[in-house]
Amino acid sequence: MNTIGPPGSISLKKTTTDPVLVELAGSASYKDPAKDDYFKVNEIEFYVLDTRYEDPTGLDAMTVQNTETGEISIIYQGTQKDKKHGDKDLLTDAQLTTGMPTIAQLEASKEYYMEMDKKFGVSSVAGNSLGGPLAFSALTVDPDLRCVTINPAPTPKGYLDPDETYSNAINFYSQYDPLTSLTKALGIDRVPGKVVEIESGMAEGSRLGPNHTGFGENEEIEVRGITINGAADEHIVSSIWTGETLTGDSSTRIEIDFENIEQLSSGLEDVKGDFKLAKDCMDKSEEVVLEEGSIFTMRLETMKSTFNDMIEEAITEPSLKGISRAQSLISNEVNNWISKLDSAEQHFLSLNGILNSPPVELVEHIINVDISVESLFQEARDNLNKVFNEVSSLSEGFTRINDVVIPFLLSEAQNKVDDFLVNEMKDHYTIMNSNSVKVNDQLKEFKKSVDHFKTELKNRDITSAISIKNQANAIKDIVKMPTSNDFLLKESNHLLLGMKVKEMILESSFTHLSTVTHVLIGVPIAALAGIVGMIEGAVKGISEAIKKVFRFSHAFTLPASLFPQFQDLEQKITTLARQITRPMDDLGSLLGGVRDSLFRLSIFLPIVVREFKPYLDDAIFTKINYADINSLNLAAKTQLKELKILFTDISFQLSDHKAKSIEALGGRSDMILQNLDKLTEQVKRVTFQ
Repeated sequence: MNTIGPPGSISLKKTTTDPVLVELAGSASYKDPAKDDYFKVNEIEFYVLDTRYEDPTGLDAMTVQNTETGEISIIYQGTQKDKKHGDKDLLTDAQLTTGMPTIAQLEASKEYYMEMDKKFGVSSVAGNSLGGPLAFSALTVDPDLRCVTINPAPTPKGYLDPDETYSNAINFYSQYDPLTSLTKALGIDRVPGKVVEIESGMAEGSRLGPNHTGFGENEEIEVRGITINGAADEHIVSSIWTGETLTGDSSTRIEIDFENIEQLSSGLEDVKGDFKLAKDCMDKSEEVVLEEGSIFTMRLETMKSTFNDMIEEAITEPSLKGISRAQSLISNEVNNWISKLDSAEQHFLSLNGILNSPPVELVEHIINVDISVESLFQEARDNLNKVFNEVSSLSEGFTRINDVVIPFLLSEAQNKVDDFLVNEMKDHYTIMNSNSVKVNDQLKEFKKSVDHFKTELKNRDITSAISIKNQANAIKDIVKMPTSNDFLLKESNHLLLGMKVKEMILESSFTHLSTVTHVLIGVPIAALAGIVGMIEGAVKGISEAIKKVFRFSHAFTLPASLFPQFQDLEQKITTLARQITRPMDDLGSLLGGVRDSLFRLSIFLPIVVREFKPYLDDAIFTKINYADINSLNLAAKTQLKELKILFTDISFQLSDHKAKSIEALGGRSDMILQNLDKLTEQVKRVTFQ
């Protein structure tokens, strides 16, 4: 093995840890560094000893050396369909789902491992996606080889030995990785060693590639001034003492001595920073909720305006515009209809005087047609009065929806105008963020206790070579711990169903709006459409009856002795008939348009209400603000979950000691762990994933 860099003691932070191998596999390798190149990952310098790019089988791999420690690692790339032999990668991907005894690229990756191991002595292999099975191929040669993968593809059926434990293999699955989601859904789990799920990546469809590799060009996003890092290596929790990856299970047992207490003290500095990020996210999230509450009136008014605008857009008849608001034109329009009818009736009275004269009555007798239309005018007038009643009812319906129904939609069935969800969230945040302050103080107190313990150990000359277990009597009372009640967290009775409450409010409010809209608007509109249709029929009947009078002189031949008497009369009748029929025809056409528009609105009203649902959702909690608090809470939850993993290990390492001071520290760590668990649960309530 060639060693590059100075010999001697190497800092734990300079070793090729699992997070470093993950970044090598998910990021650095895809940049195709050339042989003899130097590059850095997490401040560690690597030297490229060998590359195997554009292999005819599709294999792409590199062999690198940690210049600080001399560790040799082979990093296998995943599918590269745009490369020279990318089609072979796609073929290999398909073959992995089968039980083929031999797959060319896996054979090539195994041969490459054996070649590099013989030449340099390989310490570890790593890969992403297709690079996972390629790395696993080395395990068929050495089952005890260290192997690290990020979102690996499964191996072919029967490829790995079911009797081997592959104890040095570990596979990291990102929470938003599409391949991992697919293999889980299909029940495929053909990877060796341990599987560790990490909270990396981001829940955005545009980030499928970065979520799969664990890395992207912009791993950091900023939400309300807070930077959130989604890179995979940032979410692998490592032991403060050994650097090994923590999975939540028991880690390698260490001996608690001065050096390890000092290391714990140093590690707690990072813990302080991690919790600060979680707390900052929670605090900023609460600010967003308070901001949402401050615009409650604006959200209500926007909801009203949007609902009314959508109704107006569904109306095709100009005379019906404004029907959803106080400035409705329909009342004025009905008065216009009445005016036209009155004018027509006045002309008809003049015509009626002629029609009732003896000559015309003689003609009626001859042609056997009753040309009196008083009854039609009365029918139209009666229905116009009904229109006023229905318009009034419709106006009252819109008023009730705007003034009562819509404001109550956000109140979760409470009989008052109330911002129910926001208020629930505000009350929950008050408790949750008060608890976060307590946990923060608890962590500070724990760090202070560890530092005090470390100082006392140093003062008593207990060195790193002497186990504290053998000095139990000498140090049993070094640390005085606060009582557990000092950091007792408050329970929250809010949002017990989590953010499902938002969906419940939306569904119940939408159902209520649909029902009352039908009753208060749909029914009056349908009734109004029917009445307008009857008026339209009456008006057309008037016009048609008058036209019969207009046509009578052309339809019949009068006796020559009567013709001179009718010649002047016919001209008068014709003029009056036109003065009646023209406005009636215009009115009939207008009424037909109004009727069609009303019937259309009646039919499409449920669709309009359904299209309003997203706006109702936005009024319950503005989508942009909701997305921000969700991103912030997801980040906070991730940090807390990772701290829980870390403190599970700390508690384990500090447990079962004879020294009372160590036991006290362990008990304190247990309390922190319990509080982190409670705080995580409270953050989950305001997170929708």
